[in-house]
Amino acid sequence: MHRRLFIDGWRHAVALPIVRGIKAGAIALTLFFALSVSASAAADVAALRQKAEQGDATAQYGLCVAYDKGKGLAQDDRQAFEWCHKAAKQGYARAQFRLGAFLSLGKGARSSQTEAVYWFQKAAEQGYPAGQSALGTCYKDGIGIAQDKARAAYWYQKAVEQGWAPAEYHLGALYYSGEGLEQDKQKAFYWYQKAAEQGHDLAQYNLGVMYHNGEAVPKDDVRALEWFQKAAGQGLAEAEYTLGMMYYEAQGAARDYAQAAQWLHKAAEQGLAESQFNMGMMYCYGRGVDKDYAQAAQWWRKAAEQGNATAQRGLGALYALGQGLERDYGQAASWWGKAAGQGEAKAQYGLGMLYALGKGVAQDSRLAAEWLGKSAAQGDEDAAKALQLLQQEGIEALVEKYNTVTVTLFEGDIIFGKGIRIITPK
Repeated sequence: MHRRLFIDGWRHAVALPIVRGIKAGAIALTLFFALSVSASAAADVAALRQKAEQGDATAQYGLCVAYDKGKGLAQDDRQAFEWCHKAAKQGYARAQFRLGAFLSLGKGARSSQTEAVYWFQKAAEQGYPAGQSALGTCYKDGIGIAQDKARAAYWYQKAVEQGWAPAEYHLGALYYSGEGLEQDKQKAFYWYQKAAEQGHDLAQYNLGVMYHNGEAVPKDDVRALEWFQKAAGQGLAEAEYTLGMMYYEAQGAARDYAQAAQWLHKAAEQGLAESQFNMGMMYCYGRGVDKDYAQAAQWWRKAAEQGNATAQRGLGALYALGQGLERDYGQAASWWGKAAGQGEAKAQYGLGMLYALGKGVAQDSRLAAEWLGKSAAQGDEDAAKALQLLQQEGIEALVEKYNTVTVTLFEGDIIFGKGIRIITPK
């Protein structure tokens, strides 16, 4: 994965350290919690502010959180940052960590990854696990500091000694990939499991993947399904998608198209292109939902706009066939062109035929031959036959035989995309 997962790590380790709590070394913020539940919030704020202005670091941090979350007063990123800074300068570890998060995300102040690392380091050196984990991630990704995956592993190790779930997940990822540590999938499984048992959604998902693929453990789709369900229950799109596919393929449970459609829809709504494509396939085949080419077109368009080549092919076919959409060869050519450029063989065939017949594009025998040739080179028999006729008898003979664009949607059934794979932070 990508930047999203880096931010997701902050979701576990940065955004909610107060609400979720810290197992080891937690300092009670009595005034802040009183502020959250008191009927006289204004009085609580006043008391908190008085202590903060007197230099009480705990109160300063409590005021920071109150401004950050809009508890008892108007939400204000700048005020949250300033009060967090005051507490951090006094050596308050939670504040140092949160200040690093603010600086990393550019919240309440200009973004500065270098300064973020400085404050993560301060918190980490005091043994604060969220700070240690965040510092590890900075080393892992080279954010604000020179990339050093061995150093990343060191700080993750420090955090996991305190049971910090995000660090357990990241340490598992390093063992899985063999970056910064000698590759060891048994240890990867161990740390994923530790994090998963604490409710870490990405670790739950990866644990499911390892059970599904039989990595470090015997293949067990029932156990895989259980962990995918846990991660999906937390709204992880990849888990929702995979769970849907497990129900579709009858892996770990009886085949259930309705359940498959339900979970694919959840992931699709979150913008996961593979799930959007397969949701379109569900509507195309009428699996778990009523057959509806217009709905298929809607989902394929969403996936196609994200660059999914198979969805681009499908959308082009619907335009060419006039199914679920008004027939429009120009649109067919446009979407097939996008898919063809990504190497999608059937789209290359369709595009070649459009150029041969002059539908949606100007007739062009050279481009027809080029795209038919690319498709034929990938083993498409229809393209090979059309190309042979074009080369041997010319474009007139091709047009005479193929007076319309013969296309199919998909010859097989729903496509699993690229399969089930580990999510590794990148």
